[in-house]
Amino acid sequence: MSQIDQDVNDNNNFPNTRKALSNIFNRNNPLFKNGFNDQDVRIIHMINQRITRRSANFVANALWTLMCRINRIDISIAYDGSLICLHPHYRRWVEEKMMEFIRKNGSNKRFRFIHANDGSLYGAAIVAAICYREKRPKVIKKRGKVYEITRF
Repeated sequence: MSQIDQDVNDNNNFPNTRKALSNIFNRNNPLFKNGFNDQDVRIIHMINQRITRRSANFVANALWTLMCRINRIDISIAYDGSLICLHPHYRRWVEEKMMEFIRKNGSNKRFRFIHANDGSLYGAAIVAAICYREKRPKVIKKRGKVYEITRF
């Protein structure tokens, strides 16, 4: 999808879209032996771009919901992953939609994206630490006595 979205709709040639289609569909198939006509390629490109833009809107919506729950004006959002890092427009589309939410709601919130190398590794470490903390027995000292509360 990233490869298809690299095509620019200025000369209707769509070389990346044509290449992706020829890789996906078998040339031995009698339906596609003559290739795809220009209209087919334009339609595939348009559908692909709408799907990825909709995905970016979903991401922006989730991030905006989290931003509304965080009681801060300036918020940093760490990101990692091939889609947002390698897609030619994805990050910009997410930012544009989030700015639209800010304008529509009259919010004074500001955000910035920060690329987090190995973000999934850090996320896994945080989840492991939280799970460990949740399973660890709690010790409470009250009036000179020690109480141990376990939750498993």
